[in-house]
Amino acid sequence: MLAFHRTGPQTGPLVVYLHGAGISSWMWHRMIAHQSRMNCILIDLPGHGDSRHIMWRDLEDTAAHVEQVIEACAPADEAHLVGLSLGSYVAMTLMIRQPQRYTSALLSGIHAGGMTHKPLLKAIFMIAALTVKWPSRARRTGKMFVEDDGDLEGFVREAIKTSAQAMRRTGHQVIDYSLPAAAAAIQTRVLIAFGSKEHPVIRSSNAIFKETLPRHSMFEAQGLGHGWPGQDPALFARVVQDHIAGRPIAHP
Repeated sequence: MLAFHRTGPQTGPLVVYLHGAGISSWMWHRMIAHQSRMNCILIDLPGHGDSRHIMWRDLEDTAAHVEQVIEACAPADEAHLVGLSLGSYVAMTLMIRQPQRYTSALLSGIHAGGMTHKPLLKAIFMIAALTVKWPSRARRTGKMFVEDDGDLEGFVREAIKTSAQAMRRTGHQVIDYSLPAAAAAIQTRVLIAFGSKEHPVIRSSNAIFKETLPRHSMFEAQGLGHGWPGQDPALFARVVQDHIAGRPIAHP
């Protein structure tokens, strides 16, 4: 089974956190500090963190692994999904596999297809895979995801646990991703979130998600980029809480 840890009371609706590529569930630690009253599980995806011994294969295989954790923790209870980047693609796959299982989902930094400059981006991920164990590379990446230098060494410590195979495969699969037609059957309330400084394809994908997902809403984090949950964890925590509760999301 995938490695995970729990925070908050182990009763009530379950909130499942799915991290981005090249890091681990550690990335949520500052945001989780704002959610001490929520029943949360933070999962390390295959090839990452304490699940690095499990091979990353594809989104379907990863979703099956995540379902094992969810069913072990809350086999019949209300469950919510929260994902960033790679974690958002995993969350979308979970909802397609079980269109009525999840009450809400917040997906940040996800595109619906049509990524530009694919050969260049894949070459970048190949280089990232070759250098995944280099602290200097992890430190440069971490500066996009943490709000202060105090968290940077923690980011580096977790990032270098990532397997080269997982870094390469996840990058290529996300670049080639296209929203499946089956997403139209999802009954979950889905909030598509992104930073105003995100890649243009991620920002423009919101129109496709709006057209496809029956219960779609949107949030844009002004002045922030792909790593906005780490750049402003208090804001991200508020958005998560409001979405789970079904409250309108106030745009700052």
